[in-house]
Amino acid sequence: MASQEERIEEILSSFKSGELDMERTRERISELYYKDLGHTKLDTHRGERTGYPEVVFCRGKSPEQILDILSAMAEREVDILATRLDEELYNRIAERIPKKLSGGEYYRDAQIFSFRFSEPVNRGKGEIAVVSAGTSDYRVA
Repeated sequence: MASQEERIEEILSSFKSGELDMERTRERISELYYKDLGHTKLDTHRGERTGYPEVVFCRGKSPEQILDILSAMAEREVDILATRLDEELYNRIAERIPKKLSGGEYYRDAQIFSFRFSEPVNRGKGEIAVVSAGTSDYRVA
């Protein structure tokens, strides 16, 4: 996949050659950072900008909205973490998930779907404690 800089240069070259007008050039550059799906505005550049990609909170979203979001993220090869995706809803969308995401993993107990396009980055040493107050915290932990 081309770097962000290469994608911007490609858009600007298209503008310079007259293939794109000013309005479409602005739209194409904006789409490198955000994608407005009508019902959702995705921050598709968050991972590159902050080191932490967009997280999709699925509770309250329709299957179509979730599929729109996952498809837009897959199109841009953005790492995916979809949370609060209960098993029934996951099963309703599983067969319709873009083929590009067929290697994704669904974690039933945590109600999470994840897919990585990029390799994990080692940010150094550290320890993480996952603390639970009891069985009601099991899914979150």
